Amino acid sequence: MSSGGTLLFVYGTLRRAVQAPAYSLFADQADFFDHGIIGARMYDFGNYPGVVLSDDPADRVYGELFLLHAAETTLKLLDEYEGIHRGTKPWPEQYARVELPVASESHGMVTAWVYSYLLAVEGKPRIVHGDYAKHLRGKKNYRPPPLVDEA
Repeated sequence: MSSGGTLLFVYGTLRRAVQAPAYSLFADQADFFDHGIIGARMYDFGNYPGVVLSDDPADRVYGELFLLHAAETTLKLLDEYEGIHRGTKPWPEQYARVELPVASESHGMVTAWVYSYLLAVEGKPRIVHGDYAKHLRGKKNYRPPPLVDEA
């Protein structure tokens, strides 16, 4: 089913449910569309998660779908937040933005942009249940990443 616009699926610090500052980056540029699930494995990288796509039906990541008002502008801003530099920096990118099918709660299958983790995950804790907001409730001393470097 089509949403009639560009959708973004968020699963970590961009989720409303996580209440991290990053949500404010696009909150006024999007409307909540639905809850959704993608086929992926989620990993904990300290103050943020990453997902690696998976075809295994047991691998599920839960998140939120947003309908973007000005998709090109918003995605450019979020690409910068996620460190996507398309080879313009000397370090490797951590994430790629990819279009994927998402099982939405009320709208069936939709297509949405998702940030997928690119680097090695060996030794990183896996969040097996795939829900970052739920994961944070059991994590002591969690501090969401700042919007800008605090160094």
